[in-house]
Amino acid sequence: MPTTHEPTAGCETGQVGLKLDPSGFARQLRELALETHRLLLETWPSTSALLDLEHRIDELREFSRPPRMIEVDCWLQNARARIEERVLESRLCHGLEH
Repeated sequence: MPTTHEPTAGCETGQVGLKLDPSGFARQLRELALETHRLLLETWPSTSALLDLEHRIDELREFSRPPRMIEVDCWLQNARARIEERVLESRLCHGLEH
């Protein structure tokens, strides 16, 4: 079952902009990891689902960039690279079908 993305869930507004509380970040990271795994295992995931996931990764990376969570940011960066590859594959395959 796909999860829905709630950009404001687990967030609070502060002087520096949007800040994610630890439990909200952990929940969103778990959801993102499951969705990444599911989409990467699909033979032909939709381009829109991949692009949505790419956007969600970018949002979480705003909160994980060094020096805060180097390992998490590295995982997010690697996940985004894999998703980018799938987006390109999807676009090429859909372009060949038409």
